[in-house]
Amino acid sequence: MHGDEEQNQNDEEKPSFELVFTPTFTRDLRKLNSQVRQRVLRRLEQLEMNPYINCTKLTNVDVGVFRIRIGN
Repeated sequence: MHGDEEQNQNDEEKPSFELVFTPTFTRDLRKLNSQVRQRVLRRLEQLEMNPYINCTKLTNVDVGVFRIRIGN
């Protein structure tokens, strides 16, 4: 790969947004079984790249709070 191509590929892999987790989320994530936890973590990686895909903005809460659905 040439330098420019390699740099562009690396830029595409870097997260575009920062996800902030509450202590409650972190505690609840640890309680999930490993398969469900892995699904959640994969979805979170996708959200770092584009948090607006398949998200619902919550109303009556702080700015920038969204809900996502994972699984059934």
